[in-house]
Amino acid sequence: MLRKILILSIAGVGLLFLLNVFATPPADVTWTVRLHAPHGLQAGDAVQEGERRIGRVVAVESRTEGDRNPVTDVLITVDPPFRERLHERSMMLATTPTGAVRPLLQLIVLDEKSPPLPPGHIIAGADS
Repeated sequence: MLRKILILSIAGVGLLFLLNVFATPPADVTWTVRLHAPHGLQAGDAVQEGERRIGRVVAVESRTEGDRNPVTDVLITVDPPFRERLHERSMMLATTPTGAVRPLLQLIVLDEKSPPLPPGHIIAGADS
């Protein structure tokens, strides 16, 4: 009887460990958009392509680089169905649409045939 309890306990602990490892959702993959100014962007703001929301801003960090050149790095995530839309020859436009309350980042793909942009890379940003 004691042997059964010991074997079931070991099996249960093993199953709980496996469930914990495989049930943990993967961390969000991110890209960095490099701008000259923050443009009022903050965490939660939209990333769009056309009129469709494809992701969100995760963080905004402003700093100076070199001889006092202002740089703003905007960390973004893109929803899985739209990740293939990010290409090496794409850029993000920081804009506030007419009548909108919050600014957003607009994806512009310059070359559909350029290689996909892997997570962790920098996307060129432009100001509207």
